[in-house]
Amino acid sequence: REFSAAERDGVIPKGSNVSGSWSTLTEDGELLNLNLVHLSGDALDPWHMSRLAVQGRAKVQDALKALRTIPGCERAKLRTFSNNLGVRDSRKCLGHYQLTGEDVLAGARFDDTVCVLPQIVDGYGVLVLGSEGGEVEVPLRAFQCDVENLMVAGRCVSGDHISHCLTRNIKCCMLTGQSCGVIAATCIREGRSVWTVAHADVATAMDAAGFTFRATAPPSAAA
Repeated sequence: REFSAAERDGVIPKGSNVSGSWSTLTEDGELLNLNLVHLSGDALDPWHMSRLAVQGRAKVQDALKALRTIPGCERAKLRTFSNNLGVRDSRKCLGHYQLTGEDVLAGARFDDTVCVLPQIVDGYGVLVLGSEGGEVEVPLRAFQCDVENLMVAGRCVSGDHISHCLTRNIKCCMLTGQSCGVIAATCIREGRSVWTVAHADVATAMDAAGFTFRATAPPSAAA
């Protein structure tokens, strides 16, 4: 609201797209990790990324001007910029199953689950914090990429833009990474590829590693 008012009052240019939050307010009055400037572009083009970096730093100055209109922040000063642009979304692997926004918002369940994520969905105008203990399952098929024996974790997991708002979160990166490791170890032990490894063998290995899934799996969310 405050940043929209700053645009309306001419403090910063209209269309600045400055909005967001900060992670911590310290006892010394410091606002840490301000996430206020958002840009869109081609993350695979280094020249375009360089132009966005320049544009982003200019927008940081706009964000600082707007921040000073908020009571208590009138004397705010910028301590440092981020060293690099934080790329939120670009390429993903194409898996045998692609997670969808419907999956993550509905708490999908699958017959071949190998990973259970906390339902924390944040991005593209969607916010679900999982405060009710919601969970989202990830099937083995999502880790079976179009390149045999290639697996990815975190934000590159097979899925659409909304599912990415789940998998990009740190907890989900850790859990999908753990699943990739267990799948790989199971493949080596059983002499199988990622495409042919049995879900039951992976589930047994996950259980031995301390990850317990439902005792009885419901019908798969995928046809």
